[in-house]
Amino acid sequence: MGARADGARRDNREREEGEFALGSSTTERYDPGASNLLDRWNRHRHWWDARLEKGARSLLQNGGWPYRAGSGTRVRDGGGALSGLPQRGGGLSSTSLVVMVLATLMPSLGARADTVTVCDQKVDYQPAASDPAAPGRDLRGLWVGEILGTNVAYSVDYVRCWGLAIERVDADGKVAAKLILATSTKNLHQGASYGTKGSVTPWTGQLGDNGATLRFVSRSGNSDYTLRLTGPAKMEGRMTLDSGHGRLSLAKK
Repeated sequence: MGARADGARRDNREREEGEFALGSSTTERYDPGASNLLDRWNRHRHWWDARLEKGARSLLQNGGWPYRAGSGTRVRDGGGALSGLPQRGGGLSSTSLVVMVLATLMPSLGARADTVTVCDQKVDYQPAASDPAAPGRDLRGLWVGEILGTNVAYSVDYVRCWGLAIERVDADGKVAAKLILATSTKNLHQGASYGTKGSVTPWTGQLGDNGATLRFVSRSGNSDYTLRLTGPAKMEGRMTLDSGHGRLSLAKK
C-alpha cells in the first residue's frame, strides 16, 4: 500500500508540473503491486488520459495527427476504431492496420530463399521481381539441361548436367543468376561416369537481340556460355572454356 501511495503522489506531482504526459512510458505506469489485473493498469489509464489532453503524438504516426481528448477510444467501437488510435473521418479501421503491417512485412517475405536441387546440387534460389519493362523478363526461373562437350587436352567427349537459376532480369538486360554444374560427368567413349568438381556460382549475364539471346562471360574471359531462345521454355547454345568447348541445351522447369 505504501508503494502505491507513493506512486499516486508522484503521479499528482508530475501532473501538476506538466511532466506526467510526456515524460514517461507505458511500462513505468504499470502497477504490479495491485490486487487484480485491472487495478494494475489504473495508473496507466490516468497517464494515457493525460497524454490525450496534452495532444501527444502517437509513436505509430511518425508526425501524423496530434492526439486530442476525445479523439480516440480505448476499446473497439461499432465503427471499427482501435484502442488509443486517433480518429479522422471514419477513423483507422482494423483492416487498414492489417494492410499497414503487411506492407511493412512483404519486402522481407519476398526475400526469402528456397533451397532447390538442380543436377544433384543444393541451390539457394531467391527470385526477385523483374522489371516489367525488361525484355526477357519471363526467363526468371529454374532451367536444367545438358552440356555435350569435348575436353581437348584429353580428347574426351562427355555429357554433364548443368542448370541456370535465374533470379532477376533488369530493364537494362542484366540477368542475375546462379550457374550450376553437376559433380558427375559421363565419358561418352567408355560409357562410364566419373566425379568432377561441381559448383554453384553467382553470375551476371547480359541479354541481347531484344531478349532473344543470353550470354554469361567470366571476369577472366576464359568461360563463355552463349544461349538463344528456341521456344517458350527452351534454350540452346554453345560453351567455350580453356579446356574445350561444347553444345548447350536447357529447358525451363
